[in-house]
Amino acid sequence: MILNDLRQADPVLWRRCIFHILEGEDYFFMPGTVLTYLRDLGSDLYVHRCLERLERGDVGPVGNHELISYLELFKPSGYAGALKEHYRREVIRSDEMNPRPHDAVTFLALLLLLEAGDAWAWSELEERISQGRVPLLDDDIIFPRSHSEKGGASFFMSAAACASTNAVRMLADWYALVRATPTTSRWRRSNSLQAFLLGIMEAIDRASTIGELARLRAAADYVDARWLSHVSEDVESRLSMSDWSAGALLEFINRERIGAVHTERDLFEWTCDALDRLAEGFEKRAEAVAGFWDDQHPKQETDCQNVLWPLLRKELQSAGLVATIDDEIPIREGYCDLLIQRPMGEGRPLRVILELKVAHAGYGERELIDRLEEQLVERYMLPTGARHGAFVVLWFKCDRYDYPAAWSDKAAFEAALQDRRRSVGERCPVTLASYVLDMTTRWRGQRKVLKDARERRTPKTKAREGAARVAGKTRAASKTTPASQPREGASTRRSRGS
Repeated sequence: MILNDLRQADPVLWRRCIFHILEGEDYFFMPGTVLTYLRDLGSDLYVHRCLERLERGDVGPVGNHELISYLELFKPSGYAGALKEHYRREVIRSDEMNPRPHDAVTFLALLLLLEAGDAWAWSELEERISQGRVPLLDDDIIFPRSHSEKGGASFFMSAAACASTNAVRMLADWYALVRATPTTSRWRRSNSLQAFLLGIMEAIDRASTIGELARLRAAADYVDARWLSHVSEDVESRLSMSDWSAGALLEFINRERIGAVHTERDLFEWTCDALDRLAEGFEKRAEAVAGFWDDQHPKQETDCQNVLWPLLRKELQSAGLVATIDDEIPIREGYCDLLIQRPMGEGRPLRVILELKVAHAGYGERELIDRLEEQLVERYMLPTGARHGAFVVLWFKCDRYDYPAAWSDKAAFEAALQDRRRSVGERCPVTLASYVLDMTTRWRGQRKVLKDARERRTPKTKAREGAARVAGKTRAASKTTPASQPREGASTRRSRGS
């Protein structure tokens, strides 16, 4: 703030103060902070002097990282040469002290040389990878500014432009070292580093990247190497159509999927993916829909659970997902409908909790919407520490079962449920998905079932159904949203929130 005020009042005095702070021996400001200030200001006032100091090793109290970060912004003439001198000097110094993977600032200089198109940097990187002297965790590396900034693909393109012929293979070997390093806690992660390496590999040659991932998977040098097929599929999905032969494309479409799970969010996404596939089968092909009906009425919730949960297990297992799936798990005073867990060694297992509701006659907002917060979130998720959950409602309203009467159709109910899901997501530290699974698609042989059911209906049954319809409409009238507050339009089958 003081320097900004001085810059406005007296630019000449401001310049003198900057140089005095960075060059002098008495420091009223930390010199590195002042250099960072110039960088953020976008001022090249000190760039040539900075280049000289880095090349000579005259770092002083400014700090290597601050000097390199400042030069990285402007990339003046001679920048690559100064970086190489600095890198060699630091490598020799650290090797004399203790041969080890060099610090993050020294390695940043090597990455910036790759970006600058220095062929020597690629051979140096290859040697370091062969010796295992490369960063293996996110905390061990400082990413270049061109990668860290939003939309930072420029680093990948610049590094790929002058990559050596075996660059993809050596980077794949580095990637394998990273994946083989155990991430024993949330502070020892490597997700960003993995994405960084894959980004460079794809920028060099996407097809070769797929081949190298297949090589690593076949070698299986570390636990969970088989999950590389999931990574490979993600890369393959970005190949242009011209890169595919007809046979290779058909093989990719029909390939077995492998469920890679590293975080609770991954487990949540795979669970949602399985529910999406089930929903498509219910709605388009009436797969297993008959199992949820009892003549012309939905089955009870527990009976529906016994049909749905095996189907969900099968979908998760088809993706190769390593997880345990249990139903009716006691939590405090109640039982959650389904708990999906992924063991994580000695740490707390990853968890996703599902709650199922059946849209019965007489049910309204209390039973089908309020339960999302009161039951799924407050009773089951928060007490167990789970931060991801799904609320699933089975929908039966159609020409043969006109319930629940509180909503005119499935779209109206979905809109109300999504409103509540978004509201809960804003107030609670959880990520939720809501599903309305359509059970109204007619299945093979249903006409005979319906005819037999109509013949068995008694006057007492008809009277009970009429009473339920009247009760539902009365409840709906008391909950009607005012016309001055229109709801959002119709939604998709499933929605997720953060």
